[in-house]
Amino acid sequence: MSARPRNSYLLNMLHSRGQNARRHGRLQTKDINCSLGKVLDISASGMRILHRCLSAINTGDEGACTVGSVHGSFSVYYRIAWARRVALTKWEVGVEFVDPTPQAAEVLSHIARAA
Repeated sequence: MSARPRNSYLLNMLHSRGQNARRHGRLQTKDINCSLGKVLDISASGMRILHRCLSAINTGDEGACTVGSVHGSFSVYYRIAWARRVALTKWEVGVEFVDPTPQAAEVLSHIARAA
């Protein structure tokens, strides 16, 4: 008898669908900074960041941040799509851009072309 759970096929299928459900492809980053924290990856519709704080981050929270790279910088309104604590003072956070400006779209396209 296998030690593997019976529903592992279903879990793998759901996991792969979740990866393909993104609106835009993600780009791994090296030289992109953000006022919220370290940018782990970025797309036309949002980014994943590593945020340092002690207090909880709540899904649905909104605000404004600045994103910068060698290709330029832009300010954008955001909404927290998800957050998970990865250490005592570190959170991995999914950030959704809310109505990005044409300037933001231009800088993001420069970042994508350089990747």
